[in-house]
Amino acid sequence: MRNSSHEPIRISRRTGLQLGAAAALGVWAGRSRATQPALSQRVVVLGAGLAGLTAALELSRRGHDVRVLEWQQRVGGRVYSTSRGLAQGQVAELGAARIPDIHDFTWHYVRQFNLATGQFPVARARYQVDGKAFLGPAKGQAWPLTLHGDEARDPVHFAARRLAQASRDFNNFKPGWPSPELAARFDRLTVVDWLRLSHATPDLIGLFIAANGGRVRENGALMEGIQEVLEEDIKTFAAIRGGNDSLPKAMADELGKRVLTGVRVQRIQRFDNRIEVVAHHEGEEDRPYRYVADQVICALPATILRDIPIEPALPPLRRHAIEAVQYSRASKTVIQTQTRFWKELGVTGLMIAGTDTSAERVWDVGVLQDGSMGLLHQYCMAGHDDLDRLSAPARWQRTLALLSEVLPGLAEQTVYASHWDWSKQPWVKGGIPNLPPGTGAYLRILPRAAGRLHFAGDYTTIWAGWMQGAIQSGVRAAQEIDPAIGWVLAPQSASKRAKELQAVAMLSQDRLAAVVREPSRRAILLPC
Repeated sequence: MRNSSHEPIRISRRTGLQLGAAAALGVWAGRSRATQPALSQRVVVLGAGLAGLTAALELSRRGHDVRVLEWQQRVGGRVYSTSRGLAQGQVAELGAARIPDIHDFTWHYVRQFNLATGQFPVARARYQVDGKAFLGPAKGQAWPLTLHGDEARDPVHFAARRLAQASRDFNNFKPGWPSPELAARFDRLTVVDWLRLSHATPDLIGLFIAANGGRVRENGALMEGIQEVLEEDIKTFAAIRGGNDSLPKAMADELGKRVLTGVRVQRIQRFDNRIEVVAHHEGEEDRPYRYVADQVICALPATILRDIPIEPALPPLRRHAIEAVQYSRASKTVIQTQTRFWKELGVTGLMIAGTDTSAERVWDVGVLQDGSMGLLHQYCMAGHDDLDRLSAPARWQRTLALLSEVLPGLAEQTVYASHWDWSKQPWVKGGIPNLPPGTGAYLRILPRAAGRLHFAGDYTTIWAGWMQGAIQSGVRAAQEIDPAIGWVLAPQSASKRAKELQAVAMLSQDRLAAVVREPSRRAILLPC
């Protein structure tokens, strides 16, 4: 897997790359796949995140010749667990931190590799809204906020449910839209825009931001509404013990020497009878390598893909779609404390603090880990100029000041802190992908193959920002190359999958030309 010393095969334009390796026996939802495909294909996968590894795993199990090219010296992409600097063997999650119970694709592989998991306790958090800090009241008790009517019953979930209901009423999950014009207006609003136009109280909006992170100030209401509909079925969250990147590591271990690290893609060339990838290997930047294949799966982030020359160029609409994908400036400050002092504040579960400030939220990632010390993540899902422009020490002091009311005692308890900013990682340049207001219809075309070039990654799915999205896209890309790769849905999963497919179907083809023509237009009318 981590074979930086592995000598790759250098090839010419004429010879082609022989990617041979014995297929591993695999079982997919109860079906044996030891049978060889009718025609084994040479497949190059770009990126060893969960999307690329999933696609490579399924294709290799079917006997295809697969090679995975990864820029970094590690696998997993934005699933990144680390114990660096931490005592008592505790593990921080710089990327994906939780697995919802309904994410069946993720759970399939977790169970297949026999990875131990733990379920997060039910959360009760402290909040800070408009400068006021308080413990979320028990069920049935009043919130210390200015709320109107139904808002007061369950304000943490009220805005999300209202947005989900608006999305459901808006499209009714039927093919086609009742009103494309109304759809366009809904798509061009941010979530906060929509809440304001829907006459939500300022305190409800502040609480919604505190509970869900700063991303709701940027994300489009249409895409967020779809997510809220799908997330209604979530009951519990879990994590893999020892770190969530145990999953991509297990996949890479099975793939073995098929995974090459330290390889940076420079160019993709498409031909009628083949497709070629030109790449540089770390330490040999002056000696390009050419990988020739029958099919290529590009599982790179959109931020990286759009900077790679593709010859001949992709169709204009596809290029517009890739350019439209934005990645948030997601970042985490890992904090280890002497004790788990917040328990005395009455909080439980994963999210123990949420604010409407630039400090955003604090998660207790150590709740499932051994040791007497505490392990927190101060988690920003969006960029904040008042923090991002500061040096690391100054940022930490500012963060402590912002959290002093909602988590009193944090400064005195902290023994270690380090900051990780996804936007500063050159191989991804951002954290969580999203389609901004006015571009939701692009989700219809982002997953589409362009001849021998296939696309995977969470940004191509309705589950952007989740391991589920990456894995789901990897399965889909592998199936495009070998349709015999099957997925047998459990009865309880079938309805969820149908809901997802219908949600994507609501992004009408008729809207695509309008999106390209008027990408920045914003709505000013109330959605129904």
